[in-house]
Amino acid sequence: MAASGITIVSPDALLLRLMTSGTLVIVFWRGVLSAVVLFSWLASSQGKDVFASFKSIGWIGMLTAVLSMITAILFVAAINHTTVASVLVIVGAQPICAAVLSTLILKEPISRSTLIAGLAVCAGLGVVFHGAWEHGSLLGDLMAFGAMLCVALRYVLFRSVKNVDMLPSVVVGGALTAVILFPLVNPFSVSARDLVLLVIMGAVLMPLAQMLLTAAPRYIAVPEIALIVLLEAVLAPTWVWLVLGEVPPHETILGGGIIIGTLAVHFTVLGRSQFPPKPVT
Repeated sequence: MAASGITIVSPDALLLRLMTSGTLVIVFWRGVLSAVVLFSWLASSQGKDVFASFKSIGWIGMLTAVLSMITAILFVAAINHTTVASVLVIVGAQPICAAVLSTLILKEPISRSTLIAGLAVCAGLGVVFHGAWEHGSLLGDLMAFGAMLCVALRYVLFRSVKNVDMLPSVVVGGALTAVILFPLVNPFSVSARDLVLLVIMGAVLMPLAQMLLTAAPRYIAVPEIALIVLLEAVLAPTWVWLVLGEVPPHETILGGGIIIGTLAVHFTVLGRSQFPPKPVT
């Protein structure tokens, strides 16, 4: 489920690059389409209990919805201001950032291995940002970094209420995005071609990926999911390279290798220590 979800959503960055409409218009339609599809799915699966599930998310759910809106704006804007590889590499660093924020906010202890991994990830980010500075794409990388912080903070808030189903907060985030942006944009200025791409993205790829990634933790450990999610940092730039021929800077490849390699080793070790294989009998 996790691997399928990541593979399904990986062309997201390519579709954004193929669109010619403004950033806020794209974010508006992404919010509307994903909210409608996810709400329809929740309503069909929960029936009369669907409104109770929305009420249960509380103020933390509303805060994560706001963070979801900010993430969407920063992510789409970043895709248009720097390379896709840089965006996905930076956003991919969120597990370590989430661990640090969890220590600061939830007072959860941080292991030595996580601290070492965090320092290595910071070094990788430094290499990526140095390349962005030299290639004039620092603004896009900073937007990606802001999106990464929002995603990490959302995970920490989800953990603070881990017994509550927070999928309704994703619906609220999409609806909130549409409501706030509607006075600021002309939704009908989107071209027919972009609208088709948006329907593919917002009504098919994103909701389906959310459903699969939300269900995956029921069957495998969180470190395994975190490791699988790193596939997006490889798959998304690959689609853009195959279709548009975009080659990331050498610094992004080097820094991305440090980040992805560090996270892969860290979560592999973490998964073995927390969830050791069962002995064969």
